[in-house]
Amino acid sequence: MKVAYIFSTQGHSVSYKLGKMILPQLEDDVHGVEVVGCFPNLYDALSGNMPDQIITL
Repeated sequence: MKVAYIFSTQGHSVSYKLGKMILPQLEDDVHGVEVVGCFPNLYDALSGNMPDQIITL
């Protein structure tokens, strides 16, 4: 399954989720899903590699 994470808020909550939850799982290859890169332009990035799910944090 492919997912795209979209960070719609700023501050400590996003930094915590990214730094303490998502990135360590990706580094250890235990995240369980393929994360689709979605920047600098979200729509252009996703048009060629559409995720199965988009998760807004």
